[in-house]
Amino acid sequence: MAPDLTPVARALSAQGYRVVELPRGRAAETVRADVVVVSGLSNGMEGVWRQGPQAAVIDAGNKTPDDVAAEVRAALAHA
Repeated sequence: MAPDLTPVARALSAQGYRVVELPRGRAAETVRADVVVVSGLSNGMEGVWRQGPQAAVIDAGNKTPDDVAAEVRAALAHA
């Protein structure tokens, strides 16, 4: 997990969300997720676009863990 996403992962876990690290490379193609949180849209995006339209992508850059958690809740509410 990217160190800058650790506080976000903790906040989401504390709220009952299952948090997993997205593997790099081709292994990312096998992951199915409702929401993908990234730190900067230029980082780690390989494979995320292959998730298909079902995965919302949230950029955690310059946001508090609580802000990201609110965006995750909103994305899941609209799914």
